[in-house]
Amino acid sequence: MDALLGKHFISLFLVLLFAVRLSSQRSARDKGLRFFWAALVCCFLLILEDFAESLASENPDLLFWRTLLSVAGYFLRSAASAALLLAVLKPEHRTPWVWAPCCLVLLICSTAFFTDAAFGFDAKYQFYRGPLGYVAFIVPICYLGAILWVTFRRYGDSDQPVDRVILVICAVFCLLSALLDTLRGGVRLHEAILISSIFFYVFLRSYDIRKDS
Repeated sequence: MDALLGKHFISLFLVLLFAVRLSSQRSARDKGLRFFWAALVCCFLLILEDFAESLASENPDLLFWRTLLSVAGYFLRSAASAALLLAVLKPEHRTPWVWAPCCLVLLICSTAFFTDAAFGFDAKYQFYRGPLGYVAFIVPICYLGAILWVTFRRYGDSDQPVDRVILVICAVFCLLSALLDTLRGGVRLHEAILISSIFFYVFLRSYDIRKDS
C-alpha cells in the first residue's frame, strides 16, 4: 500500500477529486458525462494494474497473472483514450465503432497466453515485445491524434483563444506521452489522460454556458 500511494498519490488524488465533481454534476444536458466516467475508471484501473504488475514482476511463479495484467493494461490505455475521444465528439458522431480498435488491442495482446507475437517473457522473466506488440501503442496514438483533430475542428470557433490553446496542449501532451511510452516505456499514460480529461471537462462546461446561457 505504501508503494501504491508513494508512486501514484497525485493520480489517486486527482481521481478522487474528479469523481466527486462528476458525481455532483446533475445537469441533464450531457449524456457524454458517462464517457468522462469511463476515462476516469480506466485511469483508476490502470493505477491498480501498474501496482499489481510491478508486484507480479518480482515473482516468476506469477507469470500468468503478470501476463493477464499486462494485457489489461494495454487494453485500458486504448479504452481510456477512446473514452476521451467520445467525450469530445459531437453526440451525433458517437458510435460504438469507436471502441473497435480497443477490441483489436485486446484480441492481439491476449495472444500472449499462447505465443510471443505481441509480447512475452524470456528465461530470466524479462519482458520483451513481439512484432504485433506495437499495435497496443499505435491505437492510443491514433485515438489521441483524432482527439487533437476533433478538438481543433469542433472548438475552433471558440471566442476564447486561450481555451483553444489549452485544449491543443492537452491533446498534444497525451499524444507525446503515448509516443514516449512506445519508444522508451515506463511512461504512465494514464496521468496525461487523467489531467487532460479534467481540462476537457472544465472547458466543455464553460463552453456550453457561453453558448447556451
